[in-house]
Amino acid sequence: MKHYYEDILKLTKREPIWFDENAVPRYCEFSPKVIADIYADECSLVLIQCQSCHTEFKVAFSDEKFSIRKMITESFVGRKLSTLAESIRGHQIHYGDPPNMRCCPAGNTMNCDDIKVLEYWRRSKFGWKRIRKLEIVLNK
Repeated sequence: MKHYYEDILKLTKREPIWFDENAVPRYCEFSPKVIADIYADECSLVLIQCQSCHTEFKVAFSDEKFSIRKMITESFVGRKLSTLAESIRGHQIHYGDPPNMRCCPAGNTMNCDDIKVLEYWRRSKFGWKRIRKLEIVLNK
């Protein structure tokens, strides 16, 4: 279950545009320059939905947070994944619990369905580059 960021949410009546890797509500346009992990070399914006009420959320992945999920996947599924890009190609990317927006009575404790990679970015020595071929529909 993710934290409910009431202190942030009550500062405005606007709905968050997206949520970072920690499910913190964000009100700016998504960019690799504003993700939570400033050391990331890969990141993506992914459309997910609550498994219970189907409320959709745009959420960020970065390679640091992905690494934690990757270890869990490798432990339980036994499949080796080396990068966020590889996980996307293999339809193995998964956010887990949706952001806690109290979308439905069960939403706080529900898992999510991962719908689509909306944006994928990779950092090189020349800066961030968007890789559109990894912006794909996931397991729906």
